[in-house]
Amino acid sequence: MRRGGERCGAARVPRPDVERGVSEVAKRLPGILREKKPAWRRGCAIADDRREYQTAVTTKNDAALLAAAEKLHGQFEKLARILHPAIRELEDFHTVLYRVYHHELPADDFSAIRESAPELKQKMMVLDKVKLPQRHAAKESRFIDARAELSRAVDDLVAATKTSNVQRMKAAVERVHTTYRALAAVFE
Repeated sequence: MRRGGERCGAARVPRPDVERGVSEVAKRLPGILREKKPAWRRGCAIADDRREYQTAVTTKNDAALLAAAEKLHGQFEKLARILHPAIRELEDFHTVLYRVYHHELPADDFSAIRESAPELKQKMMVLDKVKLPQRHAAKESRFIDARAELSRAVDDLVAATKTSNVQRMKAAVERVHTTYRALAAVFE
């Protein structure tokens, strides 16, 4: 294997930028993404892949180095998918739901939930029009079913916010959250 005119295995020094990059990635997950924490922690096994990469760098085995680099890269891509979901419209929906579920609901701020429900409905209307990219064609049936369930849950929430029944609103927010997670899981 040749790169830049020299043999790939010629320089066998661990890359400090790889070490620094892995350390930065594994530090912490932004608060708005706390629901993704279990997946993030699993993904932070990238540190183990980094050690495997560093070990391979110090050997003279190009095949082991290539395999370790590929594994490290694959793990990084999994982390990227946790932060950057398969479809932007789903993340836009989640941004509103996050506020409702993690701030408004725990504070029993039902007037804020009433104000947020139409915004969730608007985001859902956009999400309902999404066509999956070809790379997700195998997931389309599951996506459509889960999206329909989420859409029904959002409609139920909107209806609940037009009543004075706070228990119904709480249950509706919980259902939206649960069905959102089921839809997001289609891409995990």
